[in-house]
Amino acid sequence: MEYPRKEFVIRKVIEDVPSVENSTTLYEKEEHFGLTWKFLYGHENGYLSLHLMLDSDLLGSWSIETETSLKLISSNGTSSIIRENCNFRYRHHMWGWDDFMSWSTLLGSYMVNRKVTVEAHVVIKEMIGLDRKNLRKFDESVRDVSDVVVVVKDRRFYLCKEILAVQSTYFRSILFGNNEEHPEIEFHDIDPEDFQAFLELLHGESSVDDSTVEGILHLAHVYNTPMCVRRCEEFLIEKSKFKLDKKLELSLRYKLENLKPTCISHVTSVADVREIVSAEIREMDLHTSQALLRKLLIICD
Repeated sequence: MEYPRKEFVIRKVIEDVPSVENSTTLYEKEEHFGLTWKFLYGHENGYLSLHLMLDSDLLGSWSIETETSLKLISSNGTSSIIRENCNFRYRHHMWGWDDFMSWSTLLGSYMVNRKVTVEAHVVIKEMIGLDRKNLRKFDESVRDVSDVVVVVKDRRFYLCKEILAVQSTYFRSILFGNNEEHPEIEFHDIDPEDFQAFLELLHGESSVDDSTVEGILHLAHVYNTPMCVRRCEEFLIEKSKFKLDKKLELSLRYKLENLKPTCISHVTSVADVREIVSAEIREMDLHTSQALLRKLLIICD
């Protein structure tokens, strides 16, 4: 399975475009990966302005490398998009355009029934200086009580084979039968921060939150760790602030059979259906599509 990118989408339907007066800026505010982001949109000097802002008072040496796309979407199928690599850092929190498109072009070619949709799609490539606080140590300080070392992109994790093997059939198959006193396993295609959070959950810590759940879920799926999958699913059902479309996407990707019907049951309006459809979930299957259609018919009846 392809390793999940750290990405998010902030989407807003502007309901009454002609009423947005000049020199007006509005915004949508959402939490993603432990950070607060604002998607600003407005009418400035005869243009549609679009900006993405990291709403943060972080100090010091930190940076976030992203591929950011700002997009204008019409229900008639017309769209306009600008995509760039961006670096968010101290005193450089915002990126975008004051003149994304002339307001007259927006009204004449994109607005349908007085509405348009604006969207910010962000892929986080690298985060430096923003590592979460570890809940448990797997470093050199526990080397004397470990019997296996896992190396993830030059970061060494000192672990116990039995704990890994009891929870994961993947680790059981590669660890037992190895006669080395301190066998070493190397992974190149995973994120060390995701692996840290996964190990913390495996060792009984409460490491699941909206910034870690997707990375943990992916590793739990790859390493066949049912307990971690179950804990992540419980978090998504009970505590997560993810939007409905994101929860449904995760339920389909990782076959979370309790989360999926919960998502469907929370569809209560045409707007909810529109949000899910506009997300263009790649894992959407026929059964889920039919369930959404049945729900839509009930709503419209």
